Amino acid sequence: MDPYISIWLNPRATFEELAGKEKQPLLVLPIVGNGLIFGLDVYPDIASIFDEGERIWAFLLALPLGIGLSFLVLGLIIPGLIKLFGKIWKGESTLRKMVNVCSLSFFPLSIILIYQVSIFIFGVDPKMENINYGIVYLLWLWSFGLLVIGVAKIQRFKYGIALLNILISYLPILIFVLLRK
Repeated sequence: MDPYISIWLNPRATFEELAGKEKQPLLVLPIVGNGLIFGLDVYPDIASIFDEGERIWAFLLALPLGIGLSFLVLGLIIPGLIKLFGKIWKGESTLRKMVNVCSLSFFPLSIILIYQVSIFIFGVDPKMENINYGIVYLLWLWSFGLLVIGVAKIQRFKYGIALLNILISYLPILIFVLLRK
């Protein structure tokens, strides 16, 4: 079963199959997609540093920066925190399985990339401000629901414990962001 297709049609079965596999490849396509979204979002800010003729350098700087930060956040920090706090309730996940769950869970947000590229082609800045917030919110809710289902299947939790596991693991990130402001 291809996880990139089955996550749309049958997410529970996709995550159950991930939970059953002992060795699995790293699913990087959604992480790269979300990195491109972030890179296109910060591109206008980085481009303001460069002269008009050197905007290509801003583009070549913003995309790898976005992909790298996406790998850091979706590939290490969030899965590591969810796995760490999941040990409170005796979760049974490995870090690789948790990275794959986080990666597949945020795959619906990659739809935003299509819209960003299309407005970028027409000369509009591809910032998240130029995208309908209602659509972004619905895609984020869909991704968060997939994350709850995935954590429940991978850690062998009930959905309430999986939600609590995710919320507690987001707490250090929230504290860091609030202390930074």
